[in-house]
Amino acid sequence: SGPEPISSTLTWIAAPETTNTVSLVDRSSGAWRTGEPHDVQVVVGNDGPSGEYGPVVVQIPVTAAIELMAADGDGWACGVTTRGVDADDPEVTRTVECTYARRRTDYGQPVLDAGETLPPIDMTLVPAADGEATQAVRVMGVTDDVAHRSALPVQVGRSAAMSIDVAAPEVAYLGEDMVVTVTVTNDGP
Repeated sequence: SGPEPISSTLTWIAAPETTNTVSLVDRSSGAWRTGEPHDVQVVVGNDGPSGEYGPVVVQIPVTAAIELMAADGDGWACGVTTRGVDADDPEVTRTVECTYARRRTDYGQPVLDAGETLPPIDMTLVPAADGEATQAVRVMGVTDDVAHRSALPVQVGRSAAMSIDVAAPEVAYLGEDMVVTVTVTNDGP
């Protein structure tokens, strides 16, 4: 008889591919002013073709130009980290990192399906000075580990320096005329 035939089995598992996206949506009404809070949402999506299996991480670099007062979203865990601080950008003072991770035990399902978005991250931003400022974000996943970026440039004006002075007599008598002087001053802008 001859040699025994050799048998082998090759198992191939396709690695999923996907492209995560991130955008910033200005939800504030009116012009941006120094020292006033403005609401901005971070929206993370998935352009497919497969899902993102997560966790999904959004990094929000914070600079002296725009202070981040709050960042929170349904299912997101946010906190300050030293990871992701860009040593090449001296303007970045710290990085806030928000993570969206699996909340269920079925690890065979993505945390972000193709064509879908995660719940937004709501941020409150306060610009520190007038002029042009830019808020940036980046998103990374496990399935798509490329850092995709988005930026929101804003033009910041100074807050108005308004004052009101009211001058009136200390005592008012019933039936007598009284003079009240109200002076409104706008020192700019």
